[in-house]
Amino acid sequence: MPLPPIMEERLTEALDLCCTHPENVQYLYDLTQLLCEAEQFDVANSTLNTFLPIHKQHAGIHEWLGRVAFLEQEYVKAIPHFQNALQRDPARPIALRLLGLCCFDRGDFLAATKHFRGFLAIQPDDQQVENSLGVSLAHVGQAQEAIEVLQQCVEKYPQALDPLTNLGDALSITGRSQEAAKWYRQAIKINPSHGQAHSGLMSSIKYSNIDHPDLVLAQEVVDKGGLSEHDEAGLRFALGKAYNDCKGFDLAFAQYKKGNDIRKKMGRAFDKTVYATYFARIKNAFSPEFLKNFSIVGSQSERPVFIVGMYRSGTSLVEQIIASHPKVFGAGELTWLSQSAANLSQRYNFNNIYPEAVSQLNQAMAKELAEEFEAELLRIAGSEEYKRISDKMPHNYFYLGMINILFPNARIIHCKRQPQDACLSIYFQDFTSNLSYTNDLADLGCYYSLYAEIMEYWQDNLSLKFHEVNYEELVSNPKKESKNLIEFLDLPWDEKCLKPHKEKRTVNTASHWQVRQQIHTKSKQRWKNYERYLQPLIESLGAYKKY
Repeated sequence: MPLPPIMEERLTEALDLCCTHPENVQYLYDLTQLLCEAEQFDVANSTLNTFLPIHKQHAGIHEWLGRVAFLEQEYVKAIPHFQNALQRDPARPIALRLLGLCCFDRGDFLAATKHFRGFLAIQPDDQQVENSLGVSLAHVGQAQEAIEVLQQCVEKYPQALDPLTNLGDALSITGRSQEAAKWYRQAIKINPSHGQAHSGLMSSIKYSNIDHPDLVLAQEVVDKGGLSEHDEAGLRFALGKAYNDCKGFDLAFAQYKKGNDIRKKMGRAFDKTVYATYFARIKNAFSPEFLKNFSIVGSQSERPVFIVGMYRSGTSLVEQIIASHPKVFGAGELTWLSQSAANLSQRYNFNNIYPEAVSQLNQAMAKELAEEFEAELLRIAGSEEYKRISDKMPHNYFYLGMINILFPNARIIHCKRQPQDACLSIYFQDFTSNLSYTNDLADLGCYYSLYAEIMEYWQDNLSLKFHEVNYEELVSNPKKESKNLIEFLDLPWDEKCLKPHKEKRTVNTASHWQVRQQIHTKSKQRWKNYERYLQPLIESLGAYKKY
């Protein structure tokens, strides 16, 4: 689309000034600003790089390189530019703000927290940053401070929906569901179509009456139409959960299916070949021969515990049980392993990416990575008194071969659940993070089979200590299974482990409401209520429908 003549004229003048006075960096910034306003990001980037050798000591040119990448939503690309700017001038508010948002987008909430704090110390009034700081604090386990930050945000911006719903979420993860409901309802009062608020509210309450006002309002809103896809999907999942509470199983499944269909349309399509290829690459990279002959060890520490399994298979409950022990700290779902694996090639200048890159690790690199991870665990735990610290990122089964190298004395707790129940529970959870296999029953069965195969491979070939927890057995006989868990961790028994629902730690996962309840068997065989809808799942599970 051609630019308006006035913009063409301004760009020509700015370019002339920049070329005739290359030593004047302000002319470069003015030109870049105009190019960004004209959405000519490629030209802006190439222009900045042309003048970079002249002005590389100026923080502003690095900041502008980051801003251009940010505007193109190339957040990973933007991060080093903002870091370069802040190395030269640590008090640049734009760099601090945008670097925080980049880190927030990629799930590096610890770094995001640091940069948001730095920005707010300079410019204290920014709704997006204040709200994002509260969310980041909740993700790194500082729930009480998150609540305080979000309460202040709500006071300053009482009509803003995100702080209201995020305050509700922060209260929910600490078990304060009644207080959370107040803020969800306030958001719904402002905007009855706000899907996140309805979802949060219905997740924090157990319903028994299909005519409850919360359900009636949500159904009226969704029937009226006119919602964004995101809000409609959130409302559909919320209604499905509430109808399931009321044992209206046909109504519930209809809502869950509509919500999943919307999310599937919005997201990335599941590609079995892509996943199967990736799992095969992992097996090939960590072949039995490689594992037998690769003698490099990162650390002999026994502190790390990794809880893995499919989502909704009891990982949160298991962590809540072991974290009730005074010598165990539950760190929640950490992204360190996945980020470190993804960054191996760039960090060490390898010619391969993960998983193949692992073969290029030397002793110093493995030691550095192991020390970095354990330092991160201790930082989160806040004390060295804990003998065990758990990371319960379920998908860490992608990285068990790497764990075998970095921490050969680590313990692996593998959580298993009856496959139909596990997959149905995933299908009923509104995963907004674009897990492509979660929104279709046949895709779920296919993915489950790949997961089961890789877990069998690891248990056959790794030297790590494994303990398998069957969810059905855990909820049916919690005392026996909890004692087995603590024994596996080589710790003395503690009766607190029988009352995990009373543990006051933050649980920032989809299961935060469930782990606040006493252990029960109500979710066993739930799939039977929906069996008539599950043939695509059962067929795609194949041999693993009894895994």
